Amino acid sequence: MNKHLGVILFFIILLASSTVGAERLFLDKKGNEFCFDWVAAGDLHEEEQLFIQVFKELYKDVPEVYFGSEGLVAMLQRIFDEEKAKHNFISVKKDDDVVGFVSFRETERDHEIYLKLIAVDPAYRQCGIGKELILSILRELPNTEKFVLDTRKTNKVVISFCKEFGFKSRACFDKTLPQEWYIGFEVEVSDILTKIGHLFEV
Repeated sequence: MNKHLGVILFFIILLASSTVGAERLFLDKKGNEFCFDWVAAGDLHEEEQLFIQVFKELYKDVPEVYFGSEGLVAMLQRIFDEEKAKHNFISVKKDDDVVGFVSFRETERDHEIYLKLIAVDPAYRQCGIGKELILSILRELPNTEKFVLDTRKTNKVVISFCKEFGFKSRACFDKTLPQEWYIGFEVEVSDILTKIGHLFEV
């Protein structure tokens, strides 16, 4: 497929289905059906539990001293509580159980989206949920031109996701994060759609 034609086709599909907050179904290659939907800030209990589950595993090798007297679980609860009021959420459910979500917000730069929290139940990784979360954001905000995010340098799951979809490393977007522990990534929407188009062709 021609690169530019592929990108144009994706934008046509996205614009045609970009009803804000609309529930959307996705069927993976194994026949699993997932439901993607915009979630209100007050309805995030299951998302919080998944966040704690996923990030407890990611932080398991981090020395306890890093979390201070607060402890890991309390720190994760605090982070989620602080962020849920600042960001939009798109959640993924399978059989009414939350199996993934992404939180995001528009930055001060035109048409740029900051991806803050991304979590997928380990049992449903490699099902295309991460890709569909990105496409869901584009359906909600079709004028988006760039995604940026920050992650811990030890977060192999997110770093692998970034490499798969063409993100390039950069300085952290959030300047309050310690640079020795965190790394930033960015990608142009045209590049990520081309990358996704190549995956569809396989």
